[in-house]
Amino acid sequence: MAEQAVNPPVVGAPFRPVDAEQRNDIAQRLDETLFVEASAGTGKTTSLVERMVNLVVTGRTTLDRIAAITFTEAAAAELRDRVRQRLEEVAVDPARPEELRQAGASMPGW
Repeated sequence: MAEQAVNPPVVGAPFRPVDAEQRNDIAQRLDETLFVEASAGTGKTTSLVERMVNLVVTGRTTLDRIAAITFTEAAAAELRDRVRQRLEEVAVDPARPEELRQAGASMPGW
């Protein structure tokens, strides 16, 4: 039986999950209602955080108008903390336009 060559992973190549297109849709298709179903540990919270932050920084809504339902108070606290952290990152990112940084800096009630 002939040996098959196995290509090793490219060192330094950026990781791209197989569902990268769907993750991008969650974060960017802000004018649509989406249903996201996935197993534990697959990045649902990260995708939800990006969607919520994008809704705020693009001016589509404010944080006080977003309802995010979780199964536990611990999960709700984790989500709140991640959104706060991500908005703080946006607020100080010099690569973002000033108006988006300002939107990220205003977090009423959070």
